[in-house]
Amino acid sequence: MTQLITSLIKPEETLILVVDDIPDNVQLIGQILAGEKYRIAVATNGKQAISIAEKSKPDLVLLDIMMPDMDGYEVCRFMKSKLDMSNIPIIFLTAKTESTDKIKGFEIGAADYITKPFDAMEVLARVKTHLGLKLAIDRVNEYNLDLERMLQERTKELIQTERHAAFSLMIQGIIHNFKNPITNLMWNSDFLSMQNAKIQSVISSKDIDALEKIDEICKNFEHYNSLIMSTLRQLTTMINSLMAKSRSDKSTVHEIIDLNYILNGELDFMNADLDFKNNIIKDIQLSDKKLLVEIVPSDVSQIFQNLIRNAMDALLLHTDPQITISTGMKKSNVWFKISDNGPGINQSIIKKIFDPFFTTKSKIGDETDNKPTGTGLGLHSCSEILKSYSGKIEVDSQLGSGTSFTVYLPLKNII
Repeated sequence: MTQLITSLIKPEETLILVVDDIPDNVQLIGQILAGEKYRIAVATNGKQAISIAEKSKPDLVLLDIMMPDMDGYEVCRFMKSKLDMSNIPIIFLTAKTESTDKIKGFEIGAADYITKPFDAMEVLARVKTHLGLKLAIDRVNEYNLDLERMLQERTKELIQTERHAAFSLMIQGIIHNFKNPITNLMWNSDFLSMQNAKIQSVISSKDIDALEKIDEICKNFEHYNSLIMSTLRQLTTMINSLMAKSRSDKSTVHEIIDLNYILNGELDFMNADLDFKNNIIKDIQLSDKKLLVEIVPSDVSQIFQNLIRNAMDALLLHTDPQITISTGMKKSNVWFKISDNGPGINQSIIKKIFDPFFTTKSKIGDETDNKPTGTGLGLHSCSEILKSYSGKIEVDSQLGSGTSFTVYLPLKNII
């Protein structure tokens, strides 16, 4: 492995900084390195060495310890304190053989020692070894950066996948609730057709009591027409909520916005789900203060929907289902909390609920017999979104008493 790494070193692309206040030493080291085609920079004092290192970022430094004004220890200590130079290996050039001096050098970050008088083979061997180590470390750092970038992209993809899945579940519920109003419209329309047929029959019969009968039928017309208009308004509200939600979820722009405003909009949208609107007891306790946050609103919407949907799933078989939604401010954070009076979460599971792909629900697409389904990404995506805003999510649950999720976001102060 070492041979493989060192074989990748290209001397003509490698810059070595030689620092020594004695010209003969510089000349000798230079000849040894030049024979292997290494590029060389030279400094005769500590300040000059630092100046060259800051500008050219050498791949390795051969540094004399005993120099006037600023010795090698000071130069080494300075370079290791700078993030952009801390990974440059430094090999001390010294006539000192005392172990305490070597220990001091290692403690401040030196990679190795070469003792005077110089042996060409030793110099080249140590230079090649530490250039190889630096190359290996640089490669590892590059791989780590690539992995981080890949992880960030994958996390974004997972969050987007969860957003689509959560929105799909919500839409399925709302579309299901379209059936009742549409059925009512069809039934009322059929009834009006029947009443119209009655009117035509009465008119044709020339019955002396026809006017009274027609008046009664017209009253029925008015009643059922009112029902139709009410149902159409309900459908229009549901459709408008869907359209508004679709528009807001497309935005990727950060906004300074009141958290309460976002949640009120989400509640309006979720009321298009008649199960949420009619079958869940809701206790809304929004703060009367403006809770300003700087976020992409759809990110908060996704978190809110996930938590509400989880609460509704937990309350599926509850005889008296209740969800409490509250907001507030704590120090430099704003928060919103969603609590349910469901069965609670076992403590052994709480440790896992934010892990990706962990779910106690059936996976989407499985046969569920109307049981709740999930992607296993809901709470994980909530956590990842909040991390990007320096926020967090906390859970508190008691078996048999219910569960609360509290979301914290940094308060945006406007001066």
